Amino acid sequence: MEMEQVRHAYAGVADLYVELFDTSRQVHTDDLAFIDRHLAIRGGEVLDAG
Repeated sequence: MEMEQVRHAYAGVADLYVELFDTSRQVHTDDLAFIDRHLAIRGGEVLDAG
């Protein structure tokens, strides 16, 4: 898949995603704890491959 196709796909659902998950208050506390345990100590970029 070309990068432009990926951008277009994400743009197509971006508003819905923001509506559903626009703040960390809507993320389950277990998920936030997982992120803190495994990712907070590492610097750099994050890739959302979901």
